Amino acid sequence: MIDAGQRALYSGASHRLVKLAEVTATPVITTLNGKSAFPEDHALALGTGARSRRATVDHFLSRADFILGTGTSFTHSDYITAMPAEVPLAQVTSDRADIGKCYPTSFGAIGDAKLTIDQLLRVSRRKPPNRARSRP
Repeated sequence: MIDAGQRALYSGASHRLVKLAEVTATPVITTLNGKSAFPEDHALALGTGARSRRATVDHFLSRADFILGTGTSFTHSDYITAMPAEVPLAQVTSDRADIGKCYPTSFGAIGDAKLTIDQLLRVSRRKPPNRARSRP
């Protein structure tokens, strides 16, 4: 799943974030500060990961096998839904100090949310290599 934060909103990445979610069929939650980064009426919108939240947020977080945080610091707070333990987190943020600050991060990237989402879109649209092995 994708966790979109305030920097995704501020960088103007909303339209690209929608495309990424659609191309990859990935559900999206937003942080409280990133609430408008993804349209709440979109089929892949789960809601805001805040103290008060829709049940879909908890449902998908409890079943997530990977979470991409884009434009979020993944900060611990009484007002933000905690990230699940044992789930690999990837984090794209503009501040180096945010990488792994509050949660262990498996993958970290420093960069603008809009530019990194563009890169993810380019990669996700590529045709996967044919991995079928020929038999002698």
